[in-house]
Amino acid sequence: MILVPTRICNTNKCSYCWVFKNDFEDLFFSEKNIENIENKIEIIAEKTNDYNIRFFWWEPFLKFWIIKKIIEKLDKKKYNFIINTNLSLIKDEYLKFLKENDIKLIISCNWDLYSHSTTRNLESDKILLLYENIKKVIDFWIYYQINIVTTPKIVDRLYKNFYFIYNNLWGKIFNLLPVNYNWWDLKWLKEFENQLDKLKSDINNKKLYIKFINKDVNNNVWLFNSEIVIDSNWKVYPSMVILESFFNEEKTKIQISDFYKEIKDIKDDFLFYENENQKIYEKYINKILNKRFEDIIENDKESSRIFSNFLNQI
Repeated sequence: MILVPTRICNTNKCSYCWVFKNDFEDLFFSEKNIENIENKIEIIAEKTNDYNIRFFWWEPFLKFWIIKKIIEKLDKKKYNFIINTNLSLIKDEYLKFLKENDIKLIISCNWDLYSHSTTRNLESDKILLLYENIKKVIDFWIYYQINIVTTPKIVDRLYKNFYFIYNNLWGKIFNLLPVNYNWWDLKWLKEFENQLDKLKSDINNKKLYIKFINKDVNNNVWLFNSEIVIDSNWKVYPSMVILESFFNEEKTKIQISDFYKEIKDIKDDFLFYENENQKIYEKYINKILNKRFEDIIENDKESSRIFSNFLNQI
């Protein structure tokens, strides 16, 4: 499940980002609000059999103190903790806490200097700081994976960019996302396929030892993971899609619960929540996505199909 400690982003420059960035209210910010959060999380974990707690969107380390308190309240033998981050705010004290509590990191790093600058619109000194911070993570022996995107503008650099991260940042575990809601014309789709073919050859011939975490993700909705999301206003939803600006007006229709409620009421909300409910939510979400992006969706889906074929062949 995903917990969203804040909708605020400290960079807010990524060219491909549609996320609605604005904290709703001071939900997580008081001791009172998180007083019984462990019991509320337990209800969802038991119902969905999901004991992975992922702090996500947009920069969780902006609210590190609240992440720390939530983790301290939960049973570390029962839950796995993961933080998605751009790593720009990392400190040694944070890294020590991560190490002591066996917390994993998913680090956003869009390749080499040129590619990262092109997709995230950051100055070179900030990108170089990211590379240095990744090396700090390694020095602390913290488990990490690299979350990367490719867009039509940089897809021709994909193959050599993997080697850049592999050789310079010791990246071995990846989550690769071909960015959607972009115009992937036929030329760039073909280039994407060619780049993946070269990568596939090196992986299968044991020249490159990397793993793609995408294989382990439940993604029945195009692009978006199907997992419970507790948003920064404490509303509870069935999919990551609710974080996107274009879905802002639709999300009330798929709200499952609200963490402002009493524990007994949250239990009631999840009493009849089953896989069949999830399928209904997914059907509705896909209907909205198809309508919203009907002009570009086929080529976007083709980029996803190309990548899926690649994953099935390595």
